[in-house]
Amino acid sequence: MKNMERKNKIILITVSLSIVIILSISIPIFLNLDSIVRYNTRQLGQIDTGGRAYDVEVHGDIAYVVDNTIGNPGGLVIINISDPAHPYQMGSYSEGGFPIQVDVVEEIAYLANTEVGLEILNVSDPLNPIKIDEYIGSGSAFDVQVIGDIAYLADRYRGLVILNVSDPDNVSYITRYEISGLCFCL
Repeated sequence: MKNMERKNKIILITVSLSIVIILSISIPIFLNLDSIVRYNTRQLGQIDTGGRAYDVEVHGDIAYVVDNTIGNPGGLVIINISDPAHPYQMGSYSEGGFPIQVDVVEEIAYLANTEVGLEILNVSDPLNPIKIDEYIGSGSAFDVQVIGDIAYLADRYRGLVILNVSDPDNVSYITRYEISGLCFCL
């Protein structure tokens, strides 16, 4: 009986040591491979949007970049990315303020601007985006998300504002949900 117990202890110790050795070898290898996979990225191309890019939305071969630098070009910068190694600016829109976020649905861009409110732009001609409407609210829009015919706007002082955008040329207020404090993003 003692011989059997001793044999079981030896087997248990051997198996335990084997597991420790396997783990001590495989964990560093796994961690190293994981870091190689995660950090094996490289830049394909770049373009200067004018200063501080805050948001980007991509549709097909076009990137809509929000840059809140005044001028140069600033505002909404529309970039052709069909060749990622050689992106180029197609057009831009800026009427000042501090744009911070964009949501693009089909040919309409909804630009949240912290000093203007919500600007609605027709971007069907990426070379010449045109402002077609706006919703001022408190004049301080931080985020916008459009789903179907409804725009959900984070208005700094008015909370969550819900707008009807079924006719982008004539955006209309539906309601709002007040929050305590300031509303910065959705």
